[in-house]
Amino acid sequence: MTVAPAAPTAVAVTQPDGRIPFRLRIGVTGHRSGFDEAAVADRIRHAVERIGQLVPSTDDTPVLLRVVSSLAEGADRLVATAVLAHPGADLEVVLPLPALRYRDDFTSEASKLEFDAFCAAAREVVQAPPAQSPEEAYELAGRYVVGRCDVLVAVWNEKDAQGRGGTAEIVEYARKRKVPVLWVKPGRDEVVEERTDAIAAASLAEARAYNGAHVGERRLREAMVEEGGYLLPKEPESIVGSLPHAAVADWVLPYFVRADRLALRYQRWYLGLGLLLFSSAALAVMAAAGKALFWEPSDWPVKAEILLLSLLALIVVGGRQFHLHPRWISNRFLAERFRSGFYLGLAALGDRREGGFGRADPGDPAQDWARRAFAEVWQTRPPIHLAPADVEALRTVLVGGWLEGQIVFHERRRKEFEFWHSASEACIWVLLGIAVLAAYLHLRGAGGDEWENRLSFVSVAVPAIGAAVTGAVAQREYRPHAKRYEAVVSQLKSIKARAEGAGSLEALQALAGDTEQVMLTENRDWFGLVIFHDFELHV
Repeated sequence: MTVAPAAPTAVAVTQPDGRIPFRLRIGVTGHRSGFDEAAVADRIRHAVERIGQLVPSTDDTPVLLRVVSSLAEGADRLVATAVLAHPGADLEVVLPLPALRYRDDFTSEASKLEFDAFCAAAREVVQAPPAQSPEEAYELAGRYVVGRCDVLVAVWNEKDAQGRGGTAEIVEYARKRKVPVLWVKPGRDEVVEERTDAIAAASLAEARAYNGAHVGERRLREAMVEEGGYLLPKEPESIVGSLPHAAVADWVLPYFVRADRLALRYQRWYLGLGLLLFSSAALAVMAAAGKALFWEPSDWPVKAEILLLSLLALIVVGGRQFHLHPRWISNRFLAERFRSGFYLGLAALGDRREGGFGRADPGDPAQDWARRAFAEVWQTRPPIHLAPADVEALRTVLVGGWLEGQIVFHERRRKEFEFWHSASEACIWVLLGIAVLAAYLHLRGAGGDEWENRLSFVSVAVPAIGAAVTGAVAQREYRPHAKRYEAVVSQLKSIKARAEGAGSLEALQALAGDTEQVMLTENRDWFGLVIFHDFELHV
């Protein structure tokens, strides 16, 4: 008989530097009976230890374990017990059937009580997708486990599955999805490893890059003080003092500030190198034109052109190698989720498992890491218990802190992007006019032979500059962003008007949820605009 863990009594401690542990998910499939439980349990413990060796913790990024299990009798509970013996490990239960119905499948009252104890100790209990029959339910639960895990521990006797969702079928499904497997064979003293060199490799690399990035301690402290001042409205302490805002801020600010600062860092590099990319392409064209028209005997224009074209390739390769673009957008998305998390935590809205990352691309390691990071931080939030007397304080925080702050920010950004759209459009029209004028003067022979080459150079160089400006404008998406900001301001103002008249906690919590949806939609729209603007050659 396995021993279920005790229910967790405390949440994890916030990391003062905003680093986030990597939660490695271990799935399980296996037989319920028909094997020597003690011997298999020993093999399972060795398998879990092996996973720890394959995916070790580092000073910056501790690796914590999570077991994803349906808690069936036998292998499911043995693996859960082995994983939960590790410090910081937790449990995600995947129920194939509603809990009361599922309990009926267990053989004894002791087994049912053990199942109840595991569920009580779980970090979360989820229901697998609905099914038409119990057999299909077990199959879907098994597939769900495979989809959620980084590595699957399978206790399998090599025999064919006895029905839908059997061990053999789930192992084969994992193989098709290229999920690493550690295969424990009952009756044999061995654990077979399949694809274990790839356990969460890409997402773990993103986690280590995130946690390993240097954010100066002094700058981090200063930013937390600055950002903490932005979160709450400028109201007397007596108005918002009934809310535990200091505890919530202490929880989320280190994580928000790290994600925000890294997003700004990657953004600066991405935009700066993007501008250099377009400029280099234009300068290479100008160097080639200058060689043909002015400096034919000299080699330096050719050398300059080669250098500029080489710089183009270096920017593209280097930008992709360091993942500047995907890390910028994933860190920005993550930072905005943490910003919203402050207000959602104060409003005691706890059901935020994915944090808005439900639509993220599971094949993108940067997005996968951001999803994991939010989930890991969100589960450590301080418990909040609101009372009817907190209505005024909560309204003040939501309206004066979140809604008004976001309205001001998005209105300012709308004006900035509209200005730059207008300025860039005017610049392109001016450049077009200069090119047309130069071509016309060249056609008319204005200035004689002395000006012929100069006008030819202008006719070539100005369109090249215009193409560079157009490329830079396309990279920034000024007009679509301005329209997006305008729509967000309108929606937030509507919510603000409703919040000012809300008279109950439930109404304010519902409006906080509405605000979150607006911000999520805004973040996703932004994500959709910038996701396809990674570094590309422009020659």
